Amino acid sequence: MSSYLLLAFAIFLVAFDFQNLRSWSGGQTIKPGREKSQDFTIVVPVFGHPRYFEAERLLQYRHKVLGLLCLLAAITYLDRIAISVAGPRIQDTLHFGPKAWGWVVGVFTISYGLFEIPTGRMGDRIGARKVLTRVVLWWSAFTALTGLTSNYYVLLLTRFCFGAGEAGAIPNIGVSISRWFPPLERARATGCVLMSLQAGGALAPLIIVPIQIHYGWRASFYVLGV
Repeated sequence: MSSYLLLAFAIFLVAFDFQNLRSWSGGQTIKPGREKSQDFTIVVPVFGHPRYFEAERLLQYRHKVLGLLCLLAAITYLDRIAISVAGPRIQDTLHFGPKAWGWVVGVFTISYGLFEIPTGRMGDRIGARKVLTRVVLWWSAFTALTGLTSNYYVLLLTRFCFGAGEAGAIPNIGVSISRWFPPLERARATGCVLMSLQAGGALAPLIIVPIQIHYGWRASFYVLGV
């Protein structure tokens, strides 16, 4: 219940800040020639520069990019919480207890922590788009493979690989925001992404539980993997 209350409160804050959000659509927050920071890829030159209109055109796409990043963030938490929702049914099917289940959850956290910084560094070197593409393909594959696990040790290995694949999603979302948004809009863009994370977690039970009731816990991971 607390997750839904927090989500409703966040939506209220965004709606209350509508006057500021209106400035996004018109691109009025960026003055020509103002953005010259090294971490901002799209620099708006002074009016009359040959690349002025090209830069303005690229900046119009930043809101579509933000929408995709929010969707990515929501799916990230949706997949992560799916294993917790399916926990009791998985334990019954594979015949292990709560103590062993703690390792299933813990091995994900261990691999996620180990690969977080290296994957974030990879985004700085080769670009966030390539890393995020790898992250999506990797975690989709191991989400589906979670539904195919036949015993406890295969499940442990699958969840370890899942954590390694999902690591770096949030750092590279940050890289994308820094390259598509000027400093005056980065905090708000980051806030939208963080709200999407919580929205994905809040929606997870509503999506996963009906699938598991009607088709079993394995089917929920197949659906999420696709």
